[in-house]
Amino acid sequence: MGIKPIIGFDFDGSIIRSIASDKAHFEWFKVMSVLLKDPKVKRLAGKKDYFPDVYRLMERYTGLSKKNAFERGISTRIARNLYQLAMLGPANKYKKKLLFKDVAKVVLQLKKKYKVALITTVPGDIVLPMLRLIKFDKFDIVHTTPIDEKPSKFTALKRFSRKYKKPALYIGNSAEDIDACKKLKIKSVLAKWGKYDKEAVSKADYTAKNAAELKKIIENL
Repeated sequence: MGIKPIIGFDFDGSIIRSIASDKAHFEWFKVMSVLLKDPKVKRLAGKKDYFPDVYRLMERYTGLSKKNAFERGISTRIARNLYQLAMLGPANKYKKKLLFKDVAKVVLQLKKKYKVALITTVPGDIVLPMLRLIKFDKFDIVHTTPIDEKPSKFTALKRFSRKYKKPALYIGNSAEDIDACKKLKIKSVLAKWGKYDKEAVSKADYTAKNAAELKKIIENL
């Protein structure tokens, strides 16, 4: 038998519901508003492109320069460590509700013909404990993003492709997922079974509103 092709999955919104990450995002800005004694900081939560505010707030609180690459790396690591704490708390609370169980079944079925990879911008310090928490540590490859780097799906998929090989298909729920796939010439599925970016519908190669539709797409590859 030849080398198995790879099917890649995003983590948050594709394998798990976005309950923990949504709560963590708002909690991060809430904590920073307390540290900075500035209630207005809480209102910054909810933006798609939130990292400019993260760097600005970290610089304001710590004095670490967002223009200096070394200091920006420290700021990123500290900010994402705080996010890790804010995400693992609700993940533990809602652990029985997080996993998309029908999608998890598809992942297990795929392992007969494919290597199944989790390719995410979430740091391993969050992903690995969460996989154990939801009792679904079943991926052949888990590829995460270093905690001192700003999240980038394009970078994550490019690194993965260099280290292993390009996935035959990538399943994600965001416009960033689909855009990254387009740039790297990877076939994409927009996961519509949870929270997803509506603007990505027209850009994706395929869309699936449930695990059954996803399975059919993969069978016809």
